[in-house]
Parts: sequence; structure tokens; C-alpha cells
Amino acid sequence: MATADGFYFVHWTVRAIVRPDIMRMFHVDMFHGWDNWLASFDGPRDASNTLEIHKNLYNITELFCPGGHLVISQRLPEVLEPHIKAEFFPVRFRTPFCYPYELGKFPPFDGDYEVNANWERAMAELAERHRCDPPAGNYYEMLLYGATELASQYGDVTKRTLGLEAKDFIIEKEGVLVSPTMIEEYGMVRSDGLLMTDEVYKLLEPYITLPYFWVWRYTFVEAPC
Repeated sequence: MATADGFYFVHWTVRAIVRPDIMRMFHVDMFHGWDNWLASFDGPRDASNTLEIHKNLYNITELFCPGGHLVISQRLPEVLEPHIKAEFFPVRFRTPFCYPYELGKFPPFDGDYEVNANWERAMAELAERHRCDPPAGNYYEMLLYGATELASQYGDVTKRTLGLEAKDFIIEKEGVLVSPTMIEEYGMVRSDGLLMTDEVYKLLEPYITLPYFWVWRYTFVEAPC
């Protein structure tokens, strides 16, 4: 039986950046990177089925989410394993590149209609022009259990609408499955974002780089606290 009064909801959308959406996409891709759109997959991982990512190594951090995949540095499995149920698989940096950028600025694409229409091609060309060596150390994809696949095992599952507030708009995530018992037993699960216990969030907090993540704490029965 769960005893905590709430949980943390963490999402990898860039927060507090004004529109247009194309500018937010630029910063998402500059920070988080993206999975290989030529061979993207969501199936089981093993040694022969490795996630490939394109990643800007400028100020690379220890936690980022290319294409919604959760990628962590080699030190984090040791920190998290005693507290969550997850699997860890090495990732491959398909196109490591180094391109300095500044939050809120949008070089070299600003005002370019062709970029809006061909975002993937534009980002691929940028990455190719600024290729560099892969990062030192290993990085891993952290595969978490999903609330959808676990929901039938718990009698306290509810559907929630969780709001992500930015400067001038709110993104609402509807139908997020929340179970106090599930979150406590698994430590961290996926449900249109990351749902985690207070304990796990405290461990992860030093590695969550704002404003490239949304972080909000919810109680299990009421609105955000």
C-alpha cells in the first residue's frame, strides 16, 4: 500500500521558451538530440538492436531524452538501480556533433521557410557540418516499465490531466495513468512522461537540467502542490 502523498511528473519538452514552435524544436534537438529517423524503433533492445541517436555534444549532460528515449551517463545506473525497476542498454552516437547555441536564440535557421518544411533534413545537414568525436565514457538507454502495460495489475489507477505551464501557454497531458501503489513499487514509470517517487526524484534532481525538462509535483488526490 502506497504511503506517500504525491509524485513527481517530469517531461522532456523544453519549458519557458516562447513561440514559435520551430524555435522550441531547435532547442529540444540541440539539447536532447533525436533518435535515428532512418531506423527509429520502439521494440525490445538487445546487443544487436541498439538505439542510435544524433546528439549535439556542446555542454553534454548526464540525462537527456532524444526522441523521447531516456538516455543517461554511465554513473547513473549505479545511482538509480537500487530504487527503480529498469533495464539499461548501451546507445550508439550515430552523428556526434558540436554546435554552440544559446537558449532563446535561433541560428542559423531563423526565418527560413525551408527549415520549417524540412526540419529533419536541416538538422541532419547542421550535424554533418559540425561533426566531432563521440563523447568520452558510455551512455545508456534506460528502459522503464509503462503504466499502460502495468495498469491491469493495480486497483488504484486513475486517469489524470497534468498541465505543463510555460510563459504564455499551457500544454495539457490528458489520460496520464497514475497509480500510487505502482509508482511506489517501481520507483519510476512512464506515462506520457516520467512519474516517480519523491525519493527517486531527489536522486535524479542533480542531473535534470532546467529549463530543458518540465518538473512538477502532484498529489495523488488533488491539483498540483
